Amino acid sequence: GYKYNDDYNGVSPDGVSYTQYNIDENGRRSTSFRSFVATLFENKKANNYNIDILPNAQVTKILCKDDSMNENKQIAYGVEINNDSSQRIYISEGNQGEIIISGGAIGTPHLLLLSGIGDADELQKHNIPITVNVPGVGQNLRDHVMQAFRVVFRNPQLRNAPGIIHEGGPIHILNILKN
Repeated sequence: GYKYNDDYNGVSPDGVSYTQYNIDENGRRSTSFRSFVATLFENKKANNYNIDILPNAQVTKILCKDDSMNENKQIAYGVEINNDSSQRIYISEGNQGEIIISGGAIGTPHLLLLSGIGDADELQKHNIPITVNVPGVGQNLRDHVMQAFRVVFRNPQLRNAPGIIHEGGPIHILNILKN
């Protein structure tokens, strides 16, 4: 069977473990939005944060240009929405704006590649104009395969008994439930 792993966010994700959640004081799972973005709007000074939230908008390209201070460098100056060049959002250089890409392990490299940031040979195969040759983008991706199932032990003595999770793996648990 699989070995017990007390921290699948640690050295290795492999094994069987209890699911880890961040739960707020109301018993709700804390999402990234609820934890970081929604807090900006809890007080009346939210207008000071200068943040735009565009629901149902898909960023399809990062817009880049030559850096005026360094001719060998590109800088991002905006994004294109929904593959429509008429829907662009630009960063104001005066207020030192920034682009935060948070598309996860698959979406982020996908957006970078669509923007011409990646392995030049691979981009050329797909007729994507090269913005910056960065060979590592989109490489060495690892899927996080997970099989989750909920188990309810009606017998309180079994609930935290040694060996239920720690020994034998999922097949062992299923055999206990059958018996």
